Amino acid sequence: MLITIPSDPVASDIDWTIDQPGQANRGEFTAKRRVTLLSAAPRWFAKVTLPAITGEDRVFEWRAFVVDCDGIANSFRIIACERDQIAGSLDVRVKGADQGDTC
Repeated sequence: MLITIPSDPVASDIDWTIDQPGQANRGEFTAKRRVTLLSAAPRWFAKVTLPAITGEDRVFEWRAFVVDCDGIANSFRIIACERDQIAGSLDVRVKGADQGDTC
């Protein structure tokens, strides 16, 4: 289940790492190694550092979030980049199909 991470306070630091699974095979006669990355299976990990949260009212939402995580049973989205990821217009046209020659 996808749960919502509290929005306040904002993380003071996020440390990203990636686990890129792969498979390596070594030739019996040539001893050459061939590596295949499993591109459909990478897992991103984030270590989030929060500023000090003081006061029962401010920490309540974070306590509820930790309980809702239920260990590794649920997941949540975390913002990796604060700016927009798509630049320009979203009005995309494909050349052909009676749409003209603009792209």
